[in-house]
Amino acid sequence: MRVLFTCIQGYGHLHPLLPLARALEVAGHEVAFSSSERFCPRIREAGFSAFPAGPDLAEVHEQALHRAETATFGPDDPWRFGALLFAGVAGPAKAADLTEVVEDWNADLVVHDATDFAGPVAAARAGVAYVHHSFGPLLPADFWMLGGDLMAPTWKQSGLTPEPLAGMFRHLYLDICPPSFQAPHARHLDKAHSLRPVPFDTTVESTLPPWVDTLEGRPTVYVTLGTIDNHAPGVFETVLEGLREEPINVVVTVGHTRDPAELGPQPDHVHVERYIPQSLLFPRCDAVVAHGGSGTTLSALAAGLPLLLLPQGANQFWNAERSVELGVGLRLLPDELDAAAVRREARTLLEEPSYRSRAQAIRHEIEQMPGPEVAVELLEGLGRERKNRARPGDTDPSVVAVREEAPSPTADPASAGNGRGDGEEIIHARGLTKVYRSPSADGGEFTAVDHLDLSVHRGEIFGLLGPNGAGKTTTVGMLTTRVIPTAGEAWVGGVDVVADPARAKEAIGVVPQTNTLDRALTVWENLYFHGLYFGLRSRAAAAVADELLERFRLVGRRDAEVHTLSGGMAQRLMLARAIVHQPDVLFLDEPTAGLDPQSRLMLWELVDQLHGEGQTILLTTHYMEEADKFCDRVAIMDQGKILALDTPAALKRSATHRSGSQADAGAWLEQRLAALAHAPAADPDHQVQREEAERALRSFVGAAEKLGVALDEVPPEDVTLETVFINLTGRDLRE
Repeated sequence: MRVLFTCIQGYGHLHPLLPLARALEVAGHEVAFSSSERFCPRIREAGFSAFPAGPDLAEVHEQALHRAETATFGPDDPWRFGALLFAGVAGPAKAADLTEVVEDWNADLVVHDATDFAGPVAAARAGVAYVHHSFGPLLPADFWMLGGDLMAPTWKQSGLTPEPLAGMFRHLYLDICPPSFQAPHARHLDKAHSLRPVPFDTTVESTLPPWVDTLEGRPTVYVTLGTIDNHAPGVFETVLEGLREEPINVVVTVGHTRDPAELGPQPDHVHVERYIPQSLLFPRCDAVVAHGGSGTTLSALAAGLPLLLLPQGANQFWNAERSVELGVGLRLLPDELDAAAVRREARTLLEEPSYRSRAQAIRHEIEQMPGPEVAVELLEGLGRERKNRARPGDTDPSVVAVREEAPSPTADPASAGNGRGDGEEIIHARGLTKVYRSPSADGGEFTAVDHLDLSVHRGEIFGLLGPNGAGKTTTVGMLTTRVIPTAGEAWVGGVDVVADPARAKEAIGVVPQTNTLDRALTVWENLYFHGLYFGLRSRAAAAVADELLERFRLVGRRDAEVHTLSGGMAQRLMLARAIVHQPDVLFLDEPTAGLDPQSRLMLWELVDQLHGEGQTILLTTHYMEEADKFCDRVAIMDQGKILALDTPAALKRSATHRSGSQADAGAWLEQRLAALAHAPAADPDHQVQREEAERALRSFVGAAEKLGVALDEVPPEDVTLETVFINLTGRDLRE
């Protein structure tokens, strides 16, 4: 496979792409890059072929400033100006050049950085799939909306129908931002796949300066302003004034475009260089002072280092705010920056251990994210799927082909019971296993799901029950692509969720237990943008949003902020959002937990309506009466295995103590009553369960008369699904 990477001129855009490019080469694929002519030598230094496309970034910036003079916004509006810069100027100027590179090099796949708007249109024009590779937290919705509008003429000029949001989320979104640091609205990106950020700032020849070995004995603070903001007037000087007299080592890198001598002479414990690879230096550091660029911020957190951020523009302000919210760093805005403030905040970072401990927690989170080798498998699957894609102007069969042509595994014993589904398998799992390995030195393992087999039929409500820690959440996580299995296979809607998670996400809708609504958007906008992310045209997404508000009784809250919604309303909105794209399977994770009885009733009315329309639903719940009433079939899990699977009625029948003839029942009751005759009155541990009430009652009364046992009352103790659950999983409390 030939994979072409394309990026905006700049190390912050290039470096996040390099680990995946290396991994593709290791897997035997051909890799090349495209960027501005001025930046191509930097790419070649990293060891890759590079083809020029598009203007120099300085020219782009100058044109954007000129156009902003007649716009309703300017450089002080970073998101709108950023959209103008990248989608209004850089994207259109690069599209034709990049299309020629894609076609001449005969690329099978295009991977573009988060702001290279030319990537999707060039790939679409050449008839190949394209992948969005992030460099940090997702930029705001305003950026993508305006970007889509600005790129639309370029799509039309290329003979293509403009894609929503400029096609930036059409096929696959590789997200290198740790989930806890990510922007809330990124939850809408159902084609996203998590990818561990891997620092890539070295070559084979890269080494540390000799003086680094003299840094022992006191804390070391690293200072950088990246490669764009390193010319910000007076910032380096202010930071050095604040730190120069502190009992710490200070390491400063000013970038290739500045001379360290510009900062003047420094004491022995302050070292100023043009460039030092952060990946080599960070293990020797205790804190980082930086501008808040995504690359440096994520690299510092990947090393578990607390941050003092001095944002200068664009997404740096968001990164700084998020770092403060998570307790991994401190922030000084431009009007707050002075030497005393730098000194004070640096001391706080070094003296207060909570900042480092929280940064270490994010470091652990990053370590658990899938590595580049997993992304290689995703790209291979996407490349195979799109290999025979029609040329532009023809109907694109890719979405339909995945659902209709993917092999459908044969049903197995896990499909016990017929339920109300039509018998066609919509979920299939065989040998599904998830083993978590401890990152500690002891290397312990925990098996959350153990060789699970499962089959769910189209059109049924399937309940997955189990105590805390049984493996339900992990199972659902694997079926919805959020958890990568250790072994086994899983198919949803005819799509292999392991080999092709991007397409699998098109087949599923998920309503999690926790509120994942975007608090920055209104009720209507949560539905509308979700539709756009799934590829709906703007008009279609708006129509679906209007229809769902009506259906889910939320019209009166159309323009409300979501944080003002009650729990029941928020849950209804999440349910509506999950079906915007008409998924094959709807996953409901504890959908009524914490709701009042009226809200629970309304939610179940809506779910029952969806079921009546043929929607397949997989439900996890702790409310046994809900599972009993609404589920066609139920599986009870514990310790990662399915203990029982059948219809609720069949499971309850199986829980009776004994079945057989009336004579058998009578003999058993005689034996039990003989013991009961000597038991304390009203002993709650001596209760009789029966299979058929009338027959058992006659046997019970007859045996009592024969033994001369007086009966005051025979309570109707029916077997419930809760009884089955307790019998199988035990009474021990699970935390």
